[in-house]
Amino acid sequence: MAPPTPRLSAPVNAPERWEWSPLYFKEISWVGSNAFGIEEVEGVRLHGIEHFLRLVEDGRIDLTGMLTHTFRLDQWREAFTALATQQETGAVKVAFDFR
Repeated sequence: MAPPTPRLSAPVNAPERWEWSPLYFKEISWVGSNAFGIEEVEGVRLHGIEHFLRLVEDGRIDLTGMLTHTFRLDQWREAFTALATQQETGAVKVAFDFR
């Protein structure tokens, strides 16, 4: 059985020139994450993230299970380690508590 193809997931910025050769020759799968645009929900046209934030604010989307780890700012190394080792830590979203 062949080893899995390495995968890279990254946020997408504004379009600009990009050199694809290294990805092609290393057989890396590229997965983008920029998928928001103007959407109509319940007759209201807004940017997709605005709809999402309003649904959260109205209590129609429960984010409780998404925030899995909270750290003090001085624990930033542990926070990044939790994200980097998600399979071991089960981290989904990590936040800093500034209180």
